[in-house]
Amino acid sequence: MPEGPEIWCLSHLINFYYKEEKTLAYGKHLFLLDKKEEWHFGLSGKVFINNDNELQKKNSGYLPGKTQSFENVNNSTSNLGLDFMTANEEEIKNEIEKWKNTKKKLAGLLLDQKRISGIGVAWGSEILHHANLSPDLPSNKQNIENLSESILFIREQIKKKYQDFMDEKNNRETINEWFENLYEFREMKVYKKGKKIVILGRNWWIT
Repeated sequence: MPEGPEIWCLSHLINFYYKEEKTLAYGKHLFLLDKKEEWHFGLSGKVFINNDNELQKKNSGYLPGKTQSFENVNNSTSNLGLDFMTANEEEIKNEIEKWKNTKKKLAGLLLDQKRISGIGVAWGSEILHHANLSPDLPSNKQNIENLSESILFIREQIKKKYQDFMDEKNNRETINEWFENLYEFREMKVYKKGKKIVILGRNWWIT
């Protein structure tokens, strides 16, 4: 399933290909600025550039996401939290500070798109692994002092890896194979490598 980093990468690939700011990524959402369409990819949505050089969303497989129209990007993102890929250090630290006294599990907090938009179980597992925190325990029962640093650390690792990938493969074929090649260059330390546990109905990975 694509999360914020993968949508961020896709947006950059598309904009480079068309040599214009054709798309904007925010969390798990891709905004087509010329079409005024908002794309969400669910578990199996895809994109492709057809023979007429038009970018289209391909609904295939289980839970392909949805397409809806929008009038203003800011209005469409107003019900979402901070953008995982672009929020600054102070914004992330201020958000995590709010979690210190809550009884909610970290798994639920990280997946709450109204808090930080773009984190799913894959990168959430990596973040908590780096922070040495448990997704299954309440936030107020753990020392989350360094959680914001782990979020920023994992994000910067992602950006460097994905930027290297984009520098090498900025082309139409990469965009059309985006869903298939998502996991080929993701360097995960615990996701699908550690122990799988089910929390709030979702599969998480821990050591």
